[in-house]
Amino acid sequence: MSSVTDLHLGVEVAVGVDTHVHTHTAAIVDAVTGGRLATIEVSTAGEI
Repeated sequence: MSSVTDLHLGVEVAVGVDTHVHTHTAAIVDAVTGGRLATIEVSTAGEI
């Protein structure tokens, strides 16, 4: 693969994660269309 735009040639979906102090967010993206398929945000605080 020569660039990120060629990503769809090798995979069907891509997962990205954004971590922060209070939350973490993950997204699943269609590698061909760039459309967001799903997201989730979770708290970093443990359950008490």
